[in-house]
Amino acid sequence: MPVVGTHLRRPPWQILAKLQSISGEFANNNPALFGESSSSGNSGEPVKRLGNAVNVDLVAVVAGVVKYELSSLGM
Repeated sequence: MPVVGTHLRRPPWQILAKLQSISGEFANNNPALFGESSSSGNSGEPVKRLGNAVNVDLVAVVAGVVKYELSSLGM
């Protein structure tokens, strides 16, 4: 995960979710997926999961291309 600023700190997991094109509403309504944050907002678990994530919009584009290619093959 990126470490930013003069104090070299990690952005909150909510910001990282936005960078991955995950809506705030989805992230906030799925605590089991992202894990509960500690009182400091820095439990680490959501950050680890988002660090291994693929951008949602990118996956949608790739899925659209695959669907188009398969349909052109008659599948």
